[in-house]
Amino acid sequence: MLSESYKNRLLELAGVINEITSKEAFDKFYSDTIKFPALKGDEELFNKINDTIPIESNNQFNRGYFEWLYRLYSKGNLPINKLDKVKEYLNIFKSYINVIPQENRDINKFKSLDDLYNVVKEFEGKEEIIPTSKTQKIKEIKKEVKKVFNDGEWLVLVPTTERAACIVGKGTKWCTSADDNNMFDSYYEDGNLYIIIDKNNNKKYQLHIEKEELMDEEDRKVGPLLFFDYIAEGSDLADFFIKENKHFHKFILNEGIEELQDGGYSELFYEIFHDVYHESSKIDIPQSEKDEILNSMRDSYYNEDFIYYGFVYEENVDNIEKNQISELLESKYIEKEMLDRIFKHLREIEFDFEDEDINLTEYIKAIENLEKENKKTNVPYSIDKGYELTIVSIDVLNTEKPYKIKLQNKEKNFFKEGNVNAETLNNLFNQGILFEKK
Repeated sequence: MLSESYKNRLLELAGVINEITSKEAFDKFYSDTIKFPALKGDEELFNKINDTIPIESNNQFNRGYFEWLYRLYSKGNLPINKLDKVKEYLNIFKSYINVIPQENRDINKFKSLDDLYNVVKEFEGKEEIIPTSKTQKIKEIKKEVKKVFNDGEWLVLVPTTERAACIVGKGTKWCTSADDNNMFDSYYEDGNLYIIIDKNNNKKYQLHIEKEELMDEEDRKVGPLLFFDYIAEGSDLADFFIKENKHFHKFILNEGIEELQDGGYSELFYEIFHDVYHESSKIDIPQSEKDEILNSMRDSYYNEDFIYYGFVYEENVDNIEKNQISELLESKYIEKEMLDRIFKHLREIEFDFEDEDINLTEYIKAIENLEKENKKTNVPYSIDKGYELTIVSIDVLNTEKPYKIKLQNKEKNFFKEGNVNAETLNNLFNQGILFEKK
Protein backbone atom coordinates (compact mmCIF):
# COMPACT_ATOMS: atom_id res chain seq x y z
CA MET A 1 0.00 0.00 0.00
CA LEU A 2 1.45 3.38 -1.03
CA SER A 3 1.60 6.04 1.61
CA GLU A 4 -0.45 9.23 1.08
CA SER A 5 2.68 11.39 0.97
CA TYR A 6 4.29 9.14 -1.64
CA LYS A 7 1.09 9.22 -3.73
CA ASN A 8 1.13 13.00 -3.67
CA ARG A 9 4.79 13.02 -4.65
CA LEU A 10 4.07 10.80 -7.66
CA LEU A 11 1.19 13.01 -8.67
CA GLU A 12 3.40 16.06 -8.46
CA LEU A 13 6.15 14.46 -10.53
CA ALA A 14 3.64 13.31 -13.14
CA GLY A 15 2.07 16.76 -13.30
CA VAL A 16 -1.33 15.36 -12.40
CA ILE A 17 -2.68 17.64 -9.73
CA ASN A 18 -5.74 18.78 -11.65
CA GLU A 19 -8.04 16.39 -9.84
CA ILE A 20 -7.80 18.16 -6.49
CA THR A 21 -9.46 21.29 -5.13
CA SER A 22 -7.79 24.70 -5.00
CA LYS A 23 -7.50 24.45 -1.20
CA GLU A 24 -5.77 21.06 -1.43
CA ALA A 25 -3.43 22.39 -4.14
CA PHE A 26 -2.28 25.27 -1.93
CA ASP A 27 -1.89 23.19 1.23
CA LYS A 28 0.03 20.37 -0.46
CA PHE A 29 2.11 22.25 -3.03
CA TYR A 30 1.94 26.03 -3.37
CA SER A 31 2.41 26.87 0.28
CA ASP A 32 5.99 25.63 -0.17
CA THR A 33 8.07 28.84 -0.10
CA ILE A 34 11.13 27.09 -1.50
CA LYS A 35 9.45 25.79 -4.64
CA PHE A 36 7.17 28.80 -5.11
CA PRO A 37 9.03 31.72 -3.52
CA ALA A 38 7.04 34.46 -5.28
CA LEU A 39 3.89 33.41 -3.41
CA LYS A 40 5.69 33.64 -0.05
CA GLY A 41 3.25 31.07 1.34
CA ASP A 42 0.48 33.68 1.11
CA GLU A 43 -2.83 31.84 0.64
CA GLU A 44 -4.72 35.08 0.00
CA LEU A 45 -2.37 35.95 -2.87
CA PHE A 46 -2.69 32.38 -4.17
CA ASN A 47 -6.50 32.73 -4.17
CA LYS A 48 -6.42 36.12 -5.92
CA ILE A 49 -4.42 34.66 -8.79
CA ASN A 50 -6.36 31.40 -8.83
CA ASP A 51 -9.71 33.21 -8.92
CA THR A 52 -8.89 34.61 -12.36
CA ILE A 53 -8.94 31.09 -13.80
CA PRO A 54 -12.22 30.00 -15.51
CA ILE A 55 -14.32 28.14 -12.92
CA GLU A 56 -14.11 24.37 -13.15
CA SER A 57 -16.73 21.93 -11.93
CA ASN A 58 -16.51 21.01 -8.23
CA ASN A 59 -13.90 23.75 -7.72
CA GLN A 60 -11.25 21.52 -9.27
CA PHE A 61 -7.81 23.06 -9.51
CA ASN A 62 -6.31 23.75 -12.95
CA ARG A 63 -2.56 23.43 -12.70
CA GLY A 64 -1.85 24.45 -16.31
CA TYR A 65 -3.54 27.84 -16.04
CA PHE A 66 -2.22 28.54 -12.51
CA GLU A 67 1.42 27.77 -13.17
CA TRP A 68 1.33 29.91 -16.34
CA LEU A 69 -0.03 32.78 -14.21
CA TYR A 70 2.56 32.09 -11.49
CA ARG A 71 5.41 32.35 -14.03
CA LEU A 72 4.08 35.70 -15.25
CA TYR A 73 3.72 36.94 -11.66
CA SER A 74 7.16 35.78 -10.57
CA LYS A 75 8.73 37.65 -13.52
CA GLY A 76 6.79 40.83 -12.84
CA ASN A 77 4.55 40.39 -15.89
CA LEU A 78 1.28 40.02 -13.97
CA PRO A 79 0.34 43.18 -12.02
CA ILE A 80 -2.20 42.45 -9.29
CA ASN A 81 -4.29 45.42 -10.43
CA LYS A 82 -4.71 43.73 -13.84
CA LEU A 83 -6.23 40.52 -12.51
CA ASP A 84 -9.72 41.53 -13.67
CA LYS A 85 -8.40 41.72 -17.25
CA VAL A 86 -6.68 38.37 -16.81
CA LYS A 87 -9.99 36.81 -15.81
CA GLU A 88 -11.76 38.38 -18.80
CA TYR A 89 -9.13 37.23 -21.31
CA LEU A 90 -8.91 33.71 -19.88
CA ASN A 91 -12.67 33.30 -20.03
CA ILE A 92 -12.65 34.30 -23.72
CA PHE A 93 -9.67 32.00 -24.35
CA LYS A 94 -11.41 29.04 -22.71
CA SER A 95 -14.73 29.73 -24.45
CA TYR A 96 -13.21 29.97 -27.94
CA ILE A 97 -10.42 27.41 -27.57
CA ASN A 98 -12.00 25.24 -30.28
CA VAL A 99 -12.11 27.99 -32.89
CA ILE A 100 -8.79 29.64 -32.03
CA PRO A 101 -6.08 28.55 -34.53
CA GLN A 102 -4.33 25.38 -33.40
CA GLU A 103 -0.93 27.06 -33.05
CA ASN A 104 -2.34 29.55 -30.52
CA ARG A 105 -4.06 27.10 -28.17
CA ASP A 106 -1.10 26.41 -25.82
CA ILE A 107 -1.39 28.87 -22.91
CA ASN A 108 2.26 28.28 -22.00
CA LYS A 109 3.44 29.95 -25.20
CA PHE A 110 2.21 33.36 -24.04
CA LYS A 111 4.98 35.33 -22.33
CA SER A 112 2.78 38.22 -21.29
CA LEU A 113 -0.81 39.32 -20.85
CA ASP A 114 -0.51 41.20 -24.15
CA ASP A 115 0.37 37.96 -25.95
CA LEU A 116 -2.86 36.41 -24.69
CA TYR A 117 -4.89 39.49 -25.60
CA ASN A 118 -3.57 39.52 -29.17
CA VAL A 119 -5.11 36.06 -29.63
CA VAL A 120 -8.47 36.66 -27.95
CA LYS A 121 -9.18 40.25 -29.01
CA GLU A 122 -10.99 39.24 -32.23
CA PHE A 123 -13.55 37.36 -30.09
CA GLU A 124 -13.97 40.10 -27.50
CA GLY A 125 -17.63 41.11 -27.13
CA LYS A 126 -18.82 38.67 -29.80
CA GLU A 127 -20.49 36.05 -27.64
CA GLU A 128 -23.74 36.54 -29.60
CA ILE A 129 -22.09 36.53 -33.01
CA ILE A 130 -19.35 33.91 -33.09
CA PRO A 131 -20.08 30.34 -31.89
CA THR A 132 -17.74 29.10 -29.16
CA SER A 133 -17.14 25.62 -30.53
CA LYS A 134 -16.88 23.86 -33.86
CA THR A 135 -19.98 21.83 -33.08
CA GLN A 136 -22.04 24.89 -32.31
CA LYS A 137 -20.58 26.71 -35.31
CA ILE A 138 -21.66 23.94 -37.66
CA LYS A 139 -25.14 23.86 -36.16
CA GLU A 140 -25.59 27.61 -36.45
CA ILE A 141 -24.32 27.77 -40.03
CA LYS A 142 -26.70 24.98 -41.05
CA LYS A 143 -29.58 26.94 -39.61
CA GLU A 144 -28.72 30.37 -40.95
CA VAL A 145 -26.82 29.72 -44.19
CA LYS A 146 -28.28 28.12 -47.29
CA LYS A 147 -25.97 26.06 -49.50
CA VAL A 148 -27.27 26.67 -53.02
CA PHE A 149 -24.43 25.39 -55.22
CA ASN A 150 -21.52 22.97 -54.77
CA ASP A 151 -19.60 21.25 -57.55
CA GLY A 152 -16.59 20.23 -55.47
CA GLU A 153 -14.50 23.21 -56.59
CA TRP A 154 -16.93 26.07 -56.13
CA LEU A 155 -19.35 26.57 -53.26
CA VAL A 156 -22.12 29.19 -53.12
CA LEU A 157 -23.68 30.11 -49.78
CA VAL A 158 -26.53 32.48 -48.98
CA PRO A 159 -26.46 33.87 -45.41
CA THR A 160 -29.93 34.72 -44.12
CA THR A 161 -28.92 36.69 -41.03
CA GLU A 162 -26.28 39.27 -40.11
CA ARG A 163 -24.74 36.72 -37.74
CA ALA A 164 -24.41 34.21 -40.55
CA ALA A 165 -22.96 36.85 -42.89
CA CYS A 166 -20.28 37.59 -40.28
CA ILE A 167 -19.42 33.91 -40.03
CA VAL A 168 -19.16 33.14 -43.76
CA GLY A 169 -17.52 36.51 -44.46
CA LYS A 170 -14.87 36.09 -41.76
CA GLY A 171 -11.48 37.32 -42.96
CA THR A 172 -12.90 39.70 -45.58
CA LYS A 173 -13.37 43.48 -45.61
CA TRP A 174 -17.03 43.39 -46.66
CA CYS A 175 -19.42 45.77 -44.92
CA THR A 176 -21.84 42.84 -44.63
CA SER A 177 -19.42 41.00 -42.31
CA ALA A 178 -18.27 44.05 -40.33
CA ASP A 179 -18.54 44.33 -36.55
CA ASP A 180 -19.78 47.93 -36.73
CA ASN A 181 -22.26 49.52 -39.13
CA ASN A 182 -22.95 46.16 -40.72
CA MET A 183 -24.92 46.61 -43.96
CA PHE A 184 -26.22 43.06 -44.35
CA ASP A 185 -29.89 43.92 -43.83
CA SER A 186 -29.91 46.65 -46.49
CA TYR A 187 -28.49 44.17 -49.02
CA TYR A 188 -30.63 41.21 -48.04
CA GLU A 189 -33.91 43.11 -48.29
CA ASP A 190 -33.15 43.73 -51.98
CA GLY A 191 -32.13 40.17 -52.80
CA ASN A 192 -29.89 37.28 -51.86
CA LEU A 193 -26.28 37.91 -50.92
CA TYR A 194 -24.23 35.15 -52.56
CA ILE A 195 -20.90 34.15 -51.02
CA ILE A 196 -18.90 32.38 -53.74
CA ILE A 197 -16.03 30.27 -52.41
CA ASP A 198 -13.17 29.08 -54.61
CA LYS A 199 -12.29 25.92 -52.70
CA ASN A 200 -9.12 25.20 -54.69
CA ASN A 201 -7.57 28.61 -54.02
CA ASN A 202 -9.28 29.32 -50.70
CA LYS A 203 -10.74 32.63 -51.88
CA LYS A 204 -14.10 34.26 -51.34
CA TYR A 205 -16.21 36.54 -53.53
CA GLN A 206 -19.43 38.33 -52.66
CA LEU A 207 -22.13 38.78 -55.31
CA HIS A 208 -25.28 40.85 -55.02
CA ILE A 209 -27.07 40.72 -58.36
CA GLU A 210 -29.73 43.35 -57.70
CA LYS A 211 -27.11 45.91 -56.62
CA GLU A 212 -24.88 44.73 -59.50
CA GLU A 213 -21.84 44.19 -57.27
CA LEU A 214 -19.19 41.47 -57.35
CA MET A 215 -16.41 41.99 -54.79
CA ASP A 216 -13.25 40.16 -53.75
CA GLU A 217 -12.09 39.62 -50.16
CA GLU A 218 -10.52 43.08 -50.02
CA ASP A 219 -13.88 44.58 -51.04
CA ARG A 220 -12.53 45.50 -54.47
CA LYS A 221 -14.79 45.38 -57.50
CA VAL A 222 -14.34 42.36 -59.79
CA GLY A 223 -15.59 42.51 -63.38
CA PRO A 224 -18.27 39.82 -63.81
CA LEU A 225 -17.00 38.89 -67.30
CA LEU A 226 -13.47 38.49 -65.96
CA PHE A 227 -14.82 36.36 -63.13
CA PHE A 228 -17.19 34.04 -64.99
CA ASP A 229 -15.18 33.70 -68.22
CA TYR A 230 -11.72 33.33 -66.69
CA ILE A 231 -11.53 33.00 -62.88
CA ALA A 232 -14.41 30.50 -62.78
CA GLU A 233 -13.70 29.12 -66.27
CA GLY A 234 -14.97 25.58 -66.73
CA SER A 235 -17.45 25.74 -63.86
CA ASP A 236 -21.25 25.78 -64.06
CA LEU A 237 -21.53 28.92 -61.95
CA ALA A 238 -22.90 31.10 -64.75
CA ASP A 239 -25.45 28.42 -65.69
CA PHE A 240 -26.52 28.26 -62.07
CA PHE A 241 -27.03 32.01 -61.71
CA ILE A 242 -28.90 32.22 -65.03
CA LYS A 243 -31.47 29.81 -63.58
CA GLU A 244 -31.23 31.09 -60.00
CA ASN A 245 -31.86 34.81 -60.49
CA LYS A 246 -33.96 36.51 -63.16
CA HIS A 247 -31.87 39.69 -62.88
CA PHE A 248 -28.53 37.98 -63.58
CA HIS A 249 -28.54 38.64 -67.33
CA LYS A 250 -29.13 42.37 -66.79
CA PHE A 251 -26.24 42.46 -64.32
CA ILE A 252 -23.92 40.80 -66.86
CA LEU A 253 -24.96 43.08 -69.72
CA ASN A 254 -24.93 46.33 -67.72
CA GLU A 255 -21.59 45.69 -66.04
CA GLY A 256 -20.13 43.96 -69.08
CA ILE A 257 -20.37 47.09 -71.20
CA GLU A 258 -17.70 48.75 -69.10
CA GLU A 259 -15.39 45.75 -69.41
CA LEU A 260 -15.85 45.48 -73.17
CA GLN A 261 -15.62 49.18 -73.98
CA ASP A 262 -11.84 49.02 -74.11
CA GLY A 263 -11.85 46.02 -76.41
CA GLY A 264 -12.39 42.38 -75.59
CA TYR A 265 -14.70 39.45 -76.00
CA SER A 266 -16.76 37.52 -73.50
CA GLU A 267 -18.33 34.15 -74.17
CA LEU A 268 -20.87 34.71 -71.39
CA PHE A 269 -21.83 38.16 -72.69
CA TYR A 270 -22.22 36.73 -76.19
CA GLU A 271 -24.43 33.84 -75.06
CA ILE A 272 -26.68 36.06 -72.94
CA PHE A 273 -26.87 38.76 -75.62
CA HIS A 274 -27.88 36.21 -78.27
CA ASP A 275 -29.98 34.14 -75.87
CA VAL A 276 -28.23 30.85 -76.53
CA TYR A 277 -28.67 29.67 -72.93
CA HIS A 278 -31.08 27.12 -71.51
CA GLU A 279 -34.61 26.99 -72.87
CA SER A 280 -35.79 26.97 -69.27
CA SER A 281 -34.07 30.32 -68.76
CA LYS A 282 -35.40 32.23 -71.72
CA ILE A 283 -33.84 35.69 -71.82
CA ASP A 284 -35.93 38.17 -73.77
CA ILE A 285 -33.94 41.37 -74.36
CA PRO A 286 -35.77 43.99 -76.46
CA GLN A 287 -33.91 45.05 -79.58
CA SER A 288 -33.94 48.66 -78.38
CA GLU A 289 -31.92 47.61 -75.31
CA LYS A 290 -29.50 45.65 -77.47
CA ASP A 291 -28.97 48.68 -79.72
CA GLU A 292 -28.33 50.83 -76.66
CA ILE A 293 -25.77 48.34 -75.36
CA LEU A 294 -23.90 48.26 -78.66
CA ASN A 295 -23.93 52.05 -78.94
CA SER A 296 -22.45 52.29 -75.45
CA MET A 297 -19.68 49.88 -76.44
CA ARG A 298 -18.80 52.06 -79.44
CA ASP A 299 -18.29 55.12 -77.26
CA SER A 300 -14.62 54.35 -76.64
CA TYR A 301 -13.41 55.25 -80.12
CA TYR A 302 -11.55 58.21 -78.62
CA ASN A 303 -8.89 55.75 -77.44
CA GLU A 304 -6.43 55.14 -80.27
CA ASP A 305 -5.72 51.63 -79.00
CA PHE A 306 -9.40 50.79 -78.80
CA ILE A 307 -10.61 47.85 -80.87
CA TYR A 308 -14.34 47.48 -81.22
CA TYR A 309 -15.25 43.80 -80.93
CA GLY A 310 -18.98 44.48 -80.81
CA PHE A 311 -19.43 43.14 -84.33
CA VAL A 312 -19.81 39.67 -82.81
CA TYR A 313 -22.93 40.89 -81.02
CA GLU A 314 -24.51 42.67 -84.00
CA GLU A 315 -27.58 40.98 -85.47
CA ASN A 316 -28.50 43.59 -88.04
CA VAL A 317 -26.03 43.92 -90.91
CA ASP A 318 -27.34 47.42 -91.62
CA ASN A 319 -25.71 48.59 -88.40
CA ILE A 320 -22.25 47.64 -89.64
CA GLU A 321 -20.33 49.97 -91.92
CA LYS A 322 -17.85 48.41 -94.30
CA ASN A 323 -15.14 50.92 -93.51
CA GLN A 324 -15.27 49.69 -89.89
CA ILE A 325 -14.47 46.17 -91.05
CA SER A 326 -11.60 47.51 -93.18
CA GLU A 327 -10.20 49.30 -90.12
CA LEU A 328 -10.47 46.10 -88.16
CA LEU A 329 -8.37 44.24 -90.73
CA GLU A 330 -5.71 46.95 -90.65
CA SER A 331 -5.45 47.06 -86.86
CA LYS A 332 -2.14 45.85 -85.45
CA TYR A 333 -3.64 45.27 -82.02
CA ILE A 334 -6.42 42.79 -82.68
CA GLU A 335 -5.79 39.11 -82.05
CA LYS A 336 -6.13 36.80 -85.02
CA GLU A 337 -8.38 34.42 -83.13
CA MET A 338 -10.71 37.33 -82.46
CA LEU A 339 -10.82 38.22 -86.14
CA ASP A 340 -11.79 34.64 -86.89
CA ARG A 341 -14.63 34.83 -84.37
CA ILE A 342 -15.88 38.16 -85.74
CA PHE A 343 -15.91 37.07 -89.37
CA LYS A 344 -17.63 33.80 -88.56
CA HIS A 345 -20.41 35.81 -87.02
CA LEU A 346 -20.55 38.25 -89.92
CA ARG A 347 -21.01 35.34 -92.30
CA GLU A 348 -23.80 33.97 -90.11
CA ILE A 349 -25.74 37.25 -90.37
CA GLU A 350 -24.97 37.34 -94.13
CA PHE A 351 -22.77 40.39 -94.18
CA ASP A 352 -21.77 41.35 -97.73
CA PHE A 353 -18.00 41.07 -98.10
CA GLU A 354 -18.03 42.03 -101.79
CA ASP A 355 -16.06 45.23 -101.50
CA GLU A 356 -12.70 46.24 -102.87
CA ASP A 357 -11.56 47.34 -99.42
CA ILE A 358 -12.46 44.03 -97.84
CA ASN A 359 -10.45 41.24 -99.42
CA LEU A 360 -11.53 38.05 -97.62
CA THR A 361 -11.56 35.66 -100.54
CA GLU A 362 -8.99 33.28 -99.06
CA TYR A 363 -10.57 33.45 -95.63
CA ILE A 364 -13.99 32.50 -97.00
CA LYS A 365 -12.40 29.64 -98.96
CA ALA A 366 -10.78 28.41 -95.75
CA ILE A 367 -14.14 28.46 -93.96
CA GLU A 368 -15.90 26.68 -96.80
CA ASN A 369 -13.19 24.01 -96.87
CA LEU A 370 -13.79 23.23 -93.20
CA GLU A 371 -17.52 23.04 -93.77
CA LYS A 372 -16.99 20.70 -96.68
CA GLU A 373 -14.73 18.44 -94.58
CA ASN A 374 -17.17 18.68 -91.65
CA LYS A 375 -14.50 20.01 -89.30
CA LYS A 376 -14.69 22.67 -86.62
CA THR A 377 -12.23 24.92 -84.84
CA ASN A 378 -11.14 24.25 -81.25
CA VAL A 379 -12.18 20.61 -81.42
CA PRO A 380 -9.42 17.98 -80.91
CA TYR A 381 -9.43 15.20 -83.55
CA SER A 382 -7.54 11.92 -83.26
CA ILE A 383 -5.37 11.16 -86.26
CA ASP A 384 -2.88 8.43 -87.08
CA LYS A 385 -0.45 6.91 -84.54
CA GLY A 386 -1.82 8.58 -81.41
CA TYR A 387 -1.56 12.14 -82.63
CA GLU A 388 -4.20 14.77 -81.87
CA LEU A 389 -4.93 17.64 -84.24
CA THR A 390 -6.77 20.84 -83.31
CA ILE A 391 -7.61 23.72 -85.63
CA VAL A 392 -7.10 26.62 -83.26
CA SER A 393 -8.43 29.34 -85.56
CA ILE A 394 -8.47 30.69 -89.08
CA ASP A 395 -5.93 33.45 -89.64
CA VAL A 396 -7.77 36.11 -91.65
CA LEU A 397 -4.60 37.93 -92.61
CA ASN A 398 -2.58 34.89 -93.73
CA THR A 399 -3.80 34.20 -97.26
CA GLU A 400 -1.24 31.45 -97.99
CA LYS A 401 -1.55 29.46 -94.77
CA PRO A 402 -4.85 30.43 -93.14
CA TYR A 403 -5.19 27.55 -90.66
CA LYS A 404 -3.55 27.88 -87.28
CA ILE A 405 -3.22 24.32 -85.92
CA LYS A 406 -1.93 22.49 -82.89
CA LEU A 407 -0.50 18.97 -83.21
CA GLN A 408 0.38 16.90 -80.16
CA ASN A 409 1.10 13.39 -78.93
CA LYS A 410 1.07 13.15 -75.14
CA GLU A 411 2.69 9.71 -75.01
CA LYS A 412 5.65 10.93 -77.08
CA ASN A 413 5.69 14.32 -75.29
CA PHE A 414 5.32 15.95 -78.70
CA PHE A 415 3.76 19.39 -79.24
CA LYS A 416 3.89 21.71 -82.22
CA GLU A 417 1.78 24.56 -83.53
CA GLY A 418 1.85 26.75 -86.61
CA ASN A 419 0.00 27.70 -89.79
CA VAL A 420 -0.76 25.40 -92.76
CA ASN A 421 -2.66 25.67 -96.04
CA ALA A 422 -5.81 23.74 -96.96
CA GLU A 423 -3.93 20.97 -98.81
CA THR A 424 -1.63 20.26 -95.85
CA LEU A 425 -4.53 20.32 -93.43
CA ASN A 426 -6.57 17.88 -95.49
CA ASN A 427 -3.57 15.57 -95.83
CA LEU A 428 -3.09 15.54 -92.07
CA PHE A 429 -6.68 14.51 -91.63
CA ASN A 430 -6.89 11.99 -94.45
CA GLN A 431 -3.53 10.21 -94.45
CA GLY A 432 -4.43 8.21 -91.35
CA ILE A 433 -7.55 6.48 -90.17
CA LEU A 434 -10.88 8.27 -90.17
CA PHE A 435 -11.01 10.06 -86.89
CA GLU A 436 -13.77 10.47 -84.40
CA LYS A 437 -14.31 13.70 -82.54
CA LYS A 438 -13.25 13.47 -78.90
